[in-house]
Amino acid sequence: MTDHNVVSVVHNDGIRPNSRHPRLYGLAQDWRRQASGGGRMRVRGWKLVGAIVVGTTMLTACTAASDATPSPTPTAAATSPEPSPSPTASEPPVAKPERPAEMDRTDEVGAAAAAEYFLSLYAYVMQTGDFAEWDAMSWETCGSCARVRESATAIAAAGDRYLGGAIIATRADVLEKDELIGGYPVDLTIRQEPSKRVNANGDVLSDNPAIGGSARVDALFESGRWVVLAFSSEAN
Repeated sequence: MTDHNVVSVVHNDGIRPNSRHPRLYGLAQDWRRQASGGGRMRVRGWKLVGAIVVGTTMLTACTAASDATPSPTPTAAATSPEPSPSPTASEPPVAKPERPAEMDRTDEVGAAAAAEYFLSLYAYVMQTGDFAEWDAMSWETCGSCARVRESATAIAAAGDRYLGGAIIATRADVLEKDELIGGYPVDLTIRQEPSKRVNANGDVLSDNPAIGGSARVDALFESGRWVVLAFSSEAN
């Protein structure tokens, strides 16, 4: 994700067999077939909670007004006082997306909520480096999940900041449940807000406009929680 715009890059993760779910590879193949013509259920009316992240735009620094009133009494060796440093407005804390209550459900409604919530975490992770929720929902073989983490870590290590980039889902289509392990593929129509990367001096290193696209999130409810097996996205 060199340009740090999730919609513009396609991520395709191979779901490989592992010790916990040896049949995951077969599930991946079934989901690919479903995507090309299988049954799907449309979930309408979802509002992505917390998608508009506080502090997604860089604040303009405040400037202090200087006192222009002349001194009433001249002095013999008057010197201009050194101007006080202009205070710089700090960015407000980035709001962590709220976990929707629908994620407690284990059906297609819960799958849609989990998929939307996971995508809403993208900008939060990129801006804060707080991976707690992201890691908790990322399956151990989810390559796209790992790449987002690597991108956020690299930005922080360089002393740079990521601004904006909130992902908003406007529609979710849930495909038929895979009966082998109970997972759901979720197709979403999404929009990503403008984003930029700036260095410690505030210089813009990369600037991405708002963009629309689609995303696929493969979600599985396991051990009392939703996890993401893989996700992919592409621009319209």
